[in-house]
Amino acid sequence: MVIETRVKCRRCGRDAPASEFTVDYVYKMAVCANCVRERKASSNSSNHPVKNSPLSKSIMSEPKQNAVKQSVAVDWDEDDEFLEKTAGKKVVSEGVKVVKLDSGKLLYPCPKCKYKFKYDAERNNPNKCPFCATLVRK
Repeated sequence: MVIETRVKCRRCGRDAPASEFTVDYVYKMAVCANCVRERKASSNSSNHPVKNSPLSKSIMSEPKQNAVKQSVAVDWDEDDEFLEKTAGKKVVSEGVKVVKLDSGKLLYPCPKCKYKFKYDAERNNPNKCPFCATLVRK
């Protein structure tokens, strides 16, 4: 008979089998599966607010007050409009900056958690980030 080791979660205090624990990149420690589920559920609900909630209805129905009309310079043209729109925007790069190491290996930074690990391009190994399990982009 095999007795599984039970460990107390440092975040919630619940006893759980040691095999259920994972290192979570948000909490930066080993936590039980329930804590990970709760975090993912709360992050999903905060990203997608309920459309029919009374708070969102009141925000959407309020007319925009205190709208200040900006004065436009005399020599204002299309180029100025374009520059105003693009000046504050951040350029998002789609690629990941990889550093080439010896014999086909790369130092790959994970786009999600920024964890840097060695990636073998010839064997495509590991195919996921060892820290957060995000798939490696090719």
